[in-house]
Amino acid sequence: MNRLSYGIQTLNEALLSGMNRHYKVGDALVELEHAIRKIGNVNVDTMYGFSGESPHDLLDTLSQFHSIGVPSLSIYSMDKQRSAPKADGCPLDDAEHADKIALFSAAKRWLASKGYTPVLQNIFVQLERASYRHQLRRWDNLPLISLGMGSQGYTPRIQYYNAPSLKSYLQLIEKGLPSIINVDYLTEELELARELTSKLRFTAVHLESLSKKYGVDVYATFQHLLDALHDLEFLRTENGYTAMTEKAAYYNNIIPILFSPDSFKEQLLGLPPDYLSAFPVPLVVTTVGRTQSLDFRATEF
Repeated sequence: MNRLSYGIQTLNEALLSGMNRHYKVGDALVELEHAIRKIGNVNVDTMYGFSGESPHDLLDTLSQFHSIGVPSLSIYSMDKQRSAPKADGCPLDDAEHADKIALFSAAKRWLASKGYTPVLQNIFVQLERASYRHQLRRWDNLPLISLGMGSQGYTPRIQYYNAPSLKSYLQLIEKGLPSIINVDYLTEELELARELTSKLRFTAVHLESLSKKYGVDVYATFQHLLDALHDLEFLRTENGYTAMTEKAAYYNNIIPILFSPDSFKEQLLGLPPDYLSAFPVPLVVTTVGRTQSLDFRATEF
């Protein structure tokens, strides 16, 4: 074992209690200190966007983890919309979204000041003390064996998912069956899209290298979409690497999907007008990004 990740979320015990987590912060910090001494490469998941949290809760939590030497920190936003009641099929607008972006931006700046480097969009590590190789390998479409419940594994053009709960996971194991409950078989187009969208969402993508790897002119395929996103300042390209900008933060779950196959994109983005009015997305998502500029197979080298 060379890496350990804790899902502690916050060091505010009142917020933890609201998540039905009743462990003591002091005990969690002691466990972490032991883990750092024995393993070293330790990550802690943190979360923000709780009901009743103060503007400084996230920074206080990150500061305490940093003070005991945690070398890798992940930051996730509480998503209240998924479980919120919906009217007419439309999600409720997240009134706290702008505040969440401000909290995350402040946390990102603070982590940079303490020597943490973003290896993914929301994962920050001290490079000399921690690594995130397993996830980076995943975004390169390289084989990854996943054994635990709820984990996702990959072999060339095959993505598989293990049972999500302890009960279902153990039932399969006790019957002598694999813990896998679902398998996706990827076409060439989906395999390329998987790598492109993952890297764009979490890090940056080198389009020229991707084109050579898959034998497809990626820039020609998505030329109009890439140009539009650059013009809107949602994307930037430096030294051949294309990444999303700070301006794209509000749409960072939507923009990468534009580079997925048209059939999937049309289904996802065929949104009714009332949905768009309740949950607005930019013009590039609903029009320019709706259809790729060229057919995938027509752009092969």
